[in-house]
Amino acid sequence: MDVRRYALASFLLITVTVAWACSTSPTANDQSAARNLPDEKAGNSTQAIAWVRLYENRDGQGNSTCAIDINTQPYYLRLNFKNDGTPVDCKNDHAKSARLENLNPGTTILLYSAAGCSTDEDWTRLDVLKRASFIVWEFNLDEDHDTYRKRSHDGTNDRKGTRDVGQGGVGGAVSCMIIDMPGLNGERAGPVGETPGKAGPGH
Repeated sequence: MDVRRYALASFLLITVTVAWACSTSPTANDQSAARNLPDEKAGNSTQAIAWVRLYENRDGQGNSTCAIDINTQPYYLRLNFKNDGTPVDCKNDHAKSARLENLNPGTTILLYSAAGCSTDEDWTRLDVLKRASFIVWEFNLDEDHDTYRKRSHDGTNDRKGTRDVGQGGVGGAVSCMIIDMPGLNGERAGPVGETPGKAGPGH
C-alpha cells in the first residue's frame, strides 16, 4: 500500500511540475515574435555610413588629407580648408584624388582652388550616378563612368586673362569643398540658392 501511495504521489508531483513549466515557457509563436521585435538601439535608419576621403597622391594613394564621415541624409557641407575654426581638419593645397563610399545617387561634390569656394580660380564638379565604392583617380580631367561624372573648369580669372587657361587645375590645390548628398527621396539640405545639385549635370 505504501508503494502505491508513493507512486501516486510521485506521479501527481511530476504532472504538476510539467503543467507549470508549460504554462510559463514561451510558445513557438511567442519566440518568433520576440525575435522580430525592433532593436531600439539601432535607430530607424538603414542607410550605411557614407564617407569621402581625399588623398595627397593620384589614385587614392598616399596619406589622407581630408576625411568626411556622413551618417545623416540629406547632407550638406561647405568646408573652407584655410579656416582653422572648422570642425574638420583638411590640409590645404594637398588633395589630388578621392575615395568615395556609399554616397546616394545625385550627390554633388565641388572642389575649388580658391578659398571660400569661389570660382575665380579652377574648380571641379563631380556628380555621383550610382551608389558604390570607387576611386576618383584625379581631379583635373573630364571623365564619364557608370558610377560618376566629372567636369573640370577654368576659373573666371582664367577667362579674364589674368591666369593661363588650362594651367594648374584643382588637383593638388584644393582649398574649399562642398558636399551635397540628397536623401533617398531627393530632398536636399543645402541653403536655398546655393544647392549645387540644382545645376545641370554637365556643369
